[in-house]
Amino acid sequence: MRSLVDGARFPILAIFCAVACGGKLRYQTQPGGSDPDGGNPGMSVQVGRGGVGGNAGASGVTGTGSVGAGGDAGTDASTGFGNGGMSGNAGVSGTGSGGVRRDSGSDGSAGADGRPRHAVGTLWNPGFSCQDILLHGGSRGNNGTYWIDPGGSVFEVLCEMTIDGGGWTNLIAAVASALPAGEKRYLYVYNDRWYESPLTVLDWDWTVGGRQLTGTYDYFDGSAVGSFTCSGSTETPLFGVGCSNGAGGTLKCLPYYAADPAGGQCEICQDQPDAFGTGPCAPADSVKVYYR
Repeated sequence: MRSLVDGARFPILAIFCAVACGGKLRYQTQPGGSDPDGGNPGMSVQVGRGGVGGNAGASGVTGTGSVGAGGDAGTDASTGFGNGGMSGNAGVSGTGSGGVRRDSGSDGSAGADGRPRHAVGTLWNPGFSCQDILLHGGSRGNNGTYWIDPGGSVFEVLCEMTIDGGGWTNLIAAVASALPAGEKRYLYVYNDRWYESPLTVLDWDWTVGGRQLTGTYDYFDGSAVGSFTCSGSTETPLFGVGCSNGAGGTLKCLPYYAADPAGGQCEICQDQPDAFGTGPCAPADSVKVYYR
């Protein structure tokens, strides 16, 4: 005589027993197929341990099966009855498991699991840079400190979010050591005045000099925006990136003398056009250097 949990005659009761007994019983209508604990259905319907909040598999696609009592989906997130979860953590598209950010999609939106949204630039959802934070809506609309993760280490950094469109990341030592490849600009800020470099592939280094960047430099002297051309000379930066048209009272934006890598600031010589209004060289403890 067949038992009351015979799958061929009482499938509903078999499913009830599988759930009520902690997922230890399982039923399949045909022999064969993979173990439902692995997350893949067999040749037909399987009941296993699955359910609420189960983690999506390696493919990053949220499971769509019925809800059981707990357990994990398989590597391809395939689902039978009870396998998979109601959702995973948001990925790039906002569904599935994993992703480039800790708890939301790459656009900063909440994931499919309905967890509260954390703005990009917070400890729970750091940006890659201040520009990344700005582009994904994490900026509070003003300058200040934000959380970034430029290369596997999360920390706070000062962001300049107002000058020339914003998105500037302070070049403290931890940022300078993890600069992304490709073109970038540098910004040198003293109070509300600044110089902006031409576009370059030169990377800022607090310990290496001689990286002269020729081209057109923009500046703001507190009342008007202007620009000048730097053609280079034998007077080169002692560290970082900059340019000089020659020693003495020439046009230049030149990192020179004192440097404070931990604070992302240094002394900038700018005999002309003296946009900072300080004379030939601005103090090292007041010129912040950024990149974007």
